[in-house]
Amino acid sequence: MAYAPNEADAWDPDVAGTSAAWEKLISNDAQLYTSVSAVQACAYGPFTTGSGGSTYRACYFALPRNYDQQVFSLSFGYSQSGSSSTVLFTVTDGSAVDTGTVTLTASSGTATINVVPSSTSASSTPRYGYIDLTAASGQTFTLSALFVAIAPTGSIGSGVLSSGYISVHSSWYTSGAPVPVGIVQTLRNNPYKIAADRPNAVFSAVQPLTTDARTGIWSTTSSTFADLTRVILPYAPYKRKYRIWCYVDRFNTAKADVLIQLGSTLTVLADNHGIMQATFETDAAGLNFGPAVGNTVKIRMSSGAGAVALRTLQIIEEPS
Repeated sequence: MAYAPNEADAWDPDVAGTSAAWEKLISNDAQLYTSVSAVQACAYGPFTTGSGGSTYRACYFALPRNYDQQVFSLSFGYSQSGSSSTVLFTVTDGSAVDTGTVTLTASSGTATINVVPSSTSASSTPRYGYIDLTAASGQTFTLSALFVAIAPTGSIGSGVLSSGYISVHSSWYTSGAPVPVGIVQTLRNNPYKIAADRPNAVFSAVQPLTTDARTGIWSTTSSTFADLTRVILPYAPYKRKYRIWCYVDRFNTAKADVLIQLGSTLTVLADNHGIMQATFETDAAGLNFGPAVGNTVKIRMSSGAGAVALRTLQIIEEPS
């Protein structure tokens, strides 16, 4: 018996399939890959050197994912009292190190440094970046604000990339080419692969480092939790995963506990210093439960002697 659909319009597609529409689907997929960026750290300073002549480490920040090793782009504003200063941007996973530098001769302005990472560390051990500033002896250099993003290049590798993105060649829309289900499914899945490899920070606070963790804001010498700040997050209508990434500075032998209360979700990073991180998963009620004033960040000295200071706090999307 011959098969016939129950509905008279069962074979009528919602959108007319034409060669032009098919070509746009493939070309738009490629354009999406080469144009979607992701902001992972941003902050206002000032990040200011001392009296110059030596290198000043300004700050640290996380650079997660980016399995496809796209460009990390640091943009910043600056001013200086001297005639020449240098800014060094370093990206590392703790072993592989990649750097970019710029020498600045104007009294003020903006600049960008791009670094292509050579390692593939991503979520479990995210890469991180730091900035070194060097002013001439007796002079000062101030980085007024910074903005760090994954900035894709204009080219796409062939085949299956490390992120899981699958390149669809233009030959699939040449005259007489088939329209396989596999290619259609690839075009459907690729945007999710791009988004997963380029997570955004939903919260970014990057404070200047100091020569003594007893100074600067967000520091304490107490073993009792001290309130540091409140966090306001965008509404998240669905369940998802996030990464909390901190950089804790210390004086002497002190270690820190960092407590982050986000809605009904409590995360404690315990008894450590330097890079401290954890992931958590929550739904809309868990992340946005209660007033914003309830989203607290606290720190205390958990062991040792001296002082601790929270210098960086990022809350970043973490693909499940």
